[in-house]
Amino acid sequence: MMDPPKMCVGDEVFVQYVFDNTDHNAKTLDGNRTFHCLGRLAAFTPESGVTIEGSSKKCKKMPSAAQLASCCNVETVPYRGKQNTGLKTITFDDVSTLLRNDSTQLPTHYLLYLSGKSIFEKELPSWRGFMEVLSLYLPQDNVSRIVCLPFINEPPSKYTSINTAIVHAMAECKQLKQKTCIVTFDQPLFIKATEIVAGNDEMKNVVVRLSGFHMLMSFLGSIGNIMDGSGLEDIWGTVYASESVKNMMTGKSFSRAIRAHMLTYTSIGKYFYKYMADELSLFDRNKYETFVRLQLTHWNENPPSYNFCQNDITLKEMTEVFLYKLNSLKSNGPTAKLFIQYFEMVTIALQFIEAELLGNWQLHLQSVKKMLPYFHASGYFLYAKSAQIYLQSMIKLEMEMDDEEYRLFTQEGYFTIRRSYKAWSGIWSDMTIEQTLNRFFGTDLIHGSVTPSVVARYLSCMPTSFAVMDSLETYSELHSNTSEQHVDLSISRLTKDNKDLQAMTSWLEKHKPFELRDYLTSLSTGIIGRDDIN
Repeated sequence: MMDPPKMCVGDEVFVQYVFDNTDHNAKTLDGNRTFHCLGRLAAFTPESGVTIEGSSKKCKKMPSAAQLASCCNVETVPYRGKQNTGLKTITFDDVSTLLRNDSTQLPTHYLLYLSGKSIFEKELPSWRGFMEVLSLYLPQDNVSRIVCLPFINEPPSKYTSINTAIVHAMAECKQLKQKTCIVTFDQPLFIKATEIVAGNDEMKNVVVRLSGFHMLMSFLGSIGNIMDGSGLEDIWGTVYASESVKNMMTGKSFSRAIRAHMLTYTSIGKYFYKYMADELSLFDRNKYETFVRLQLTHWNENPPSYNFCQNDITLKEMTEVFLYKLNSLKSNGPTAKLFIQYFEMVTIALQFIEAELLGNWQLHLQSVKKMLPYFHASGYFLYAKSAQIYLQSMIKLEMEMDDEEYRLFTQEGYFTIRRSYKAWSGIWSDMTIEQTLNRFFGTDLIHGSVTPSVVARYLSCMPTSFAVMDSLETYSELHSNTSEQHVDLSISRLTKDNKDLQAMTSWLEKHKPFELRDYLTSLSTGIIGRDDIN
């Protein structure tokens, strides 16, 4: 760590930086001196453009804490600007004019999945497993190399900490001859970073991104807020424990929440598909069912491709009929309209996930745009404000970024970070720091008396320790991030998903959320809302 190997970066490499709060709770006898610091990651794409040269020299004696701290110390750059001046320069644009070409209300491959689950319920995996197979042959070779950078030993929420992170990222981009500096922050730090960049003319080449993973968590919380008391809790209660459901409704229990939404989404989609089939003529019903069987009967040996689903005429025709029947159900009253709105909200969440995992920039922006009304409606005003600023900033990139860097960032999918060569493998930049840096170092400093020298020694060794652990994983071929088979494609998960899906479907068939009702009704309690309820 006193003399680490040198990292060499090629000219064709694109780099972006991720910053997040890294907690290290010092367990002292008196409980004092607990601290937080700002963790930093750099993601270099493609990884083939990054090489490590040289070797570390073995120290003959243990360096002092001061020597260790000095070799990895990040010099702070104080923030001299006035607070709340930069944000005043930002004006909100009309969202309806930001993106002319909107994403479809229901993608064709989503309908193929829902119709397939109606016909081949036990054979098909969940939505994530279905998308994994569907995108199996999409070309993808933009794997990133994740590098841990020295920590900033200051409270992350301080303007000085954020300013220091941005200034050092700019300097590193300049050394790499990259004209645009991409930095990512979570929402509380995003607002402050935007404030700093907007008020500093020297930072015009800095692009501040809002963390996507935490944005999705907040959107799931928005869905839970809107659906609170509707009966969704009881649907999930057929599968999950009651205490877990409470956290899932807020979006905090992310893995369980996203799986529950996908199961409910599939149950509702199956219900819609059966309703649509009953309304069709015998000729059309046989035509569509024959088409679905033709595409999915040999699912394991010869699955349809992602590009086929985007272009097939019959599937597009089926989608139009499905959406027409779906919208016609809204006339059955506010309760039916509420659950159809839920179906649409989950579609947005799934498209946001799809955009990141497949590196679809336009779908990413369209999904953020569709989230905005729900952030406002559910009282998530901080994310409503931040997402609006983020969306406007990202749309303007085409006019502000270098043409080649913009092409790589958007068309080549460099905005997402990949840790494997599968197409369905992109992850949000803020999730990267959770999966790597915080996974390795989300620990406690356990010491009888945690002094500044102990803290300095601990933090200064982290970048080199991260590289050592990453190299050990590579050497031993033990990775926590990749697998030959997606977890949702395993037999055990498929069996569990089918069992839980059947429980939710039975609940929906019993309570009939789409039958004619004049009032907004809670399906779990039977309470009827007044006429003026929104």
